[in-house]
Amino acid sequence: MSTRRNTIRHIPWILCTALLLSACAVRDIRPDTAYIYWDENRGKALLEKAAGVHGAEYWKTLETYEIQLTDQYYGWLGALASPYPGRQATLQLQYIPGSFTGRARFDSGKWMDRVWGLQSWQAYVRTPRGKIRQSRQSTIAFLLPAYQYFIEFPLRIIQAPIIAYIGSSQENQVTYERVFVTWKRVKASKAFDQFVVWINTQNGRIDKIEYTLRERHPSLRATAYFKHYTRYGNGLLLPQVVSITTPLRAGKWLHEWQLSGFVPNPVAREELGPLPHLPLSTGSAKPIQVQK
Repeated sequence: MSTRRNTIRHIPWILCTALLLSACAVRDIRPDTAYIYWDENRGKALLEKAAGVHGAEYWKTLETYEIQLTDQYYGWLGALASPYPGRQATLQLQYIPGSFTGRARFDSGKWMDRVWGLQSWQAYVRTPRGKIRQSRQSTIAFLLPAYQYFIEFPLRIIQAPIIAYIGSSQENQVTYERVFVTWKRVKASKAFDQFVVWINTQNGRIDKIEYTLRERHPSLRATAYFKHYTRYGNGLLLPQVVSITTPLRAGKWLHEWQLSGFVPNPVAREELGPLPHLPLSTGSAKPIQVQK
């Protein structure tokens, strides 16, 4: 076997070893200087202003919405990380704003016409015969809320209980105000994610967020760049591209979302709730039985 093939063969083991070695490490993404600039009132004001710039109030006028998302993974790490049969999937997403209830229909690839759903954090699938079956697939319970949270990000992030300004920074000759966000306590924990939101001082838009992925691993972190904003409806501002990178793929994208075809109120709220024993929405909170 060639050296190259042998290296590729051992990549999963290398990644597993790295994760095991850092199993006890809880990543804290606050910059070292955060305590110097810490200002909760200023942080909240900045996020509220950014929500207004993004037209967050428009979400509250909608019963449901639909948007098409193509998720493209890159490189060998992307091939390993992709939750789909290949490195790309196109999905038609439908959600109830401000909730964690929605569904995704695959519009391409081997899973064409497959339907994933989430109702008040309970995952389900729709069979080829149209029957709804509850599912324990962790991929559904992770991806559908993740897509929705990032699409609605300016509206959702201001609901967090811990928000603070942590100073400014420059990137590509643009000055950004940075806001730290988390839940329960400031100190990093395995149970709650952290975010650092970068707000462009020139236009008030959110251009970038740094965040943790506690649900996947306490040491994992990533950075998402929101690009090519487009206005819809009565002022709703959405990115057409979300590019995501991680330290393991520094300088290159791990994957990218292409967003298009936003449609307000394509279906009634009730259509997104096929599980009669569950409420349509529990808001942003997880039910007690699935909290960490």
